[in-house]
Amino acid sequence: IDETLGLEDTVTVVTSDHGEHLGEHGLMDHQYSLSETLLRVPLAVRWPGREHAGVHPGLRQLVDVGPTLMAAVGRSLPELPGIGQPLEAGPRPWALAEYLGPQPTMEAHARRGDPAPFRRFDRALRALRLADGRKVVVGSDGSVVLHDLTSDPGELHDLAAERPGEARELADRLAGIGGPATGGEADRLSDAGVRRALESLGYLQ
Repeated sequence: IDETLGLEDTVTVVTSDHGEHLGEHGLMDHQYSLSETLLRVPLAVRWPGREHAGVHPGLRQLVDVGPTLMAAVGRSLPELPGIGQPLEAGPRPWALAEYLGPQPTMEAHARRGDPAPFRRFDRALRALRLADGRKVVVGSDGSVVLHDLTSDPGELHDLAAERPGEARELADRLAGIGGPATGGEADRLSDAGVRRALESLGYLQ
């Protein structure tokens, strides 16, 4: 089969850009949150001639896929923020996720009717997940949520009020990685060319 499909010298990656809410946290679609429901996606790599088959525990990010494929052909990407690292470098000590703001926007909701039910979601979010299972989510509205995914994988219990010092320490650590979350349309996708491209794909309304 490999020879027929040309897979004997082909690295194959199966993954997804995001998960989907199906009622978790009272949400549908893949908007308004950075829950593990959206962030945990499959990542399967078939690399002919390589050993170490099986499940590899630890944190990885989709930004690591590009450098992995470049390494497979003997090339490398420049070491710039957000580029990632080859998967063979091993698990990450932390993983970062960002959500720029809701789509449709509040303006689009207003054109369709009353946007009031959606106002609480009009914020940017950033999340930091640590290898020890702790996760902090910080909003541009000042919100800070702390979860321990080891004991609470469904993210049902916010620990920020019980462990405020820890929540603040992790929020400060997150702020040091590329700056704090920002909100408001002026801060989001201000490049006109980027906006037009995303609108043409249906990502912006």
